[in-house]
Amino acid sequence: MSGLGGQGLAMLRLEVYPHNPDSQDPTHVSPFNEAIAGVAHETDEILGIVFILAITLHIAGALKHHLMDKDGTLRRMLGKN
Repeated sequence: MSGLGGQGLAMLRLEVYPHNPDSQDPTHVSPFNEAIAGVAHETDEILGIVFILAITLHIAGALKHHLMDKDGTLRRMLGKN
């Protein structure tokens, strides 16, 4: 998303995509591929929400087992058997 959006991308001090300054104003960037950068941005937002929901459901499930079922699942998960 950042690399194709013109922001540049570096991993382990290696430049994967360079910063792409706008030729008229070097403080602004010009995307390498605006369409793919947009898709990557939307995918990033959706996956962020999906991960938050998955974590929330897992916590709710663990608390349900502990408080309602009283089956010791949370104690086993925490290593307090």
